[in-house]
Amino acid sequence: MATVRFTSPIFDKAKRTQSVSNFVSKQAREFKRLTQERMTKGPHTGTLYAKKRGSNFRRSHRASARHQRPSPDTLTLVNAISQRTINPLRSQVYIAERVNPENGAIASNYGAILQTRLDRPIMSIADAAVAQRKMEKDAEVLIKTLS
Repeated sequence: MATVRFTSPIFDKAKRTQSVSNFVSKQAREFKRLTQERMTKGPHTGTLYAKKRGSNFRRSHRASARHQRPSPDTLTLVNAISQRTINPLRSQVYIAERVNPENGAIASNYGAILQTRLDRPIMSIADAAVAQRKMEKDAEVLIKTLS
């Protein structure tokens, strides 16, 4: 009688589970990074507002136009975009409860207003489609690596 031993990582449940878990977390981190990058790069073509800060100091802020991402001013909203692992097969990208030091607004509340009332998408369907295509390519590589 012959004994056959399967040594591929795909047959080791712990290695397979860890590889898939790492893959899911990595995809969520990359989606978070893509969203933050696209928020800061623009385009921002909305109205230019002057903001007064003290008696002799002025600066300006360019707002976002409809259907554009919010134009970052203090970067509180950009930095509030976070990622967390829910379970080994599920991660979430969300807007955390960070407080804007300038005006006391909570980033998640502000993000909800921007997306629902003002039509300023933060995480867009286009970003999700880009992430989906990348994930499918990366999944093929993962499967080949485990085989």
